[in-house]
Formats: sequence, structure tokens, C-alpha cells
Amino acid sequence: GGGGGDRPNWDAPYITSDHSPTRLYWGSQYLYRSENRGDTWVRISPDLTRNLNYQEIPIMGKTWPQGSIAFHESTTALSNIVAISESPRWEDLLVVGTDDGLVQITEDGGRTWRKFDTFPDVPKWAYVTDVEASPIDANTIFVSFNNWQRGDYKPYICKTTDRGRTWTNITGDLPDKRDVWAV
Repeated sequence: GGGGGDRPNWDAPYITSDHSPTRLYWGSQYLYRSENRGDTWVRISPDLTRNLNYQEIPIMGKTWPQGSIAFHESTTALSNIVAISESPRWEDLLVVGTDDGLVQITEDGGRTWRKFDTFPDVPKWAYVTDVEASPIDANTIFVSFNNWQRGDYKPYICKTTDRGRTWTNITGDLPDKRDVWAV
């Protein structure tokens, strides 16, 4: 867990809007929106992550003392947004995915959020590598996950056709040792 500042991932997501040429989104543990090409930003969410404390999470099977050599000096922050999608069909429908296994959906431009942390046949805590709101149907969202941090290189892809209320695993027969980074 961190203090009051932002914890962006090294690959913090930026996206442009399909609905306004001047609108941008950026994610740390919060989602931000700019209506003026990035000149000013407004936070439109609470912390959308699990806000995990990296000092309490096992690495290679054990927790490490604070004084360990190069302890977390060469790693990105933990518990942050790594994927953002704005529905091309519905301006106020936004989806975010986090590195600590959450998908969060808002249908009102960020005023309220619904959290999802369980997906069929996907390991709990799997890294959400991509979220993609369908360009055809405003109710459909695709999500990809990987679990490589736990030595599992299987692909995981899920879909919802009711904006997250129910999820279906659509991984099918994708090759077993090919983790997925994008939908």
C-alpha cells in the first residue's frame, strides 16, 4: 500500500476517447480524465485496486526483510490500473483492469463503480492484461488475464454480455503455454 500519492505502473495506460477529440484517460490507482488534451486532469474514481502492501506479499515463496539487496528498487509499483477502455457505443461506460486481479466498471462516467474479482476458470489475483468494450454491443466487454507471476503461462480470456453481471470464459483451445496480453 502507498501513501496519498499516485502509484502508476511503468506502463500506465493512456487512452483517447472515441466520443471527444480532446478527452484523454490515464490511470494510476485512480482513473483520471482530461477534457482539454491533458492540460488539466480530474480524478474520476476512488482507488480501484486492492491496495496491496508489497512488503507482505511472498516473492519466490517467502517474504523478504526490508533491508534486502535491491529490494523493490527495480520494480514497478504494485496495485495499479494497467488497462482502460471507454465504450465506443456508450460514452459513460468505462472499464479498468488492475495488476492485482480486479475489473472495475462504471456506467455513469466514474461517479459509481462496480468491482469484479472472480472470473470463471481464471486464477484469483491474475493480472488483468487488457479490457476491451465491444465496438458493436454496449453490453459486451472482453477481458484478458495472465498469471505468469505465479509460473502459470496459460491464456485466460473472459467476456460479459451484461456489463459484468455474469462472465463466461472464452479461452477455448488457445495454446497452453502462451499467456495473453491483449484482446
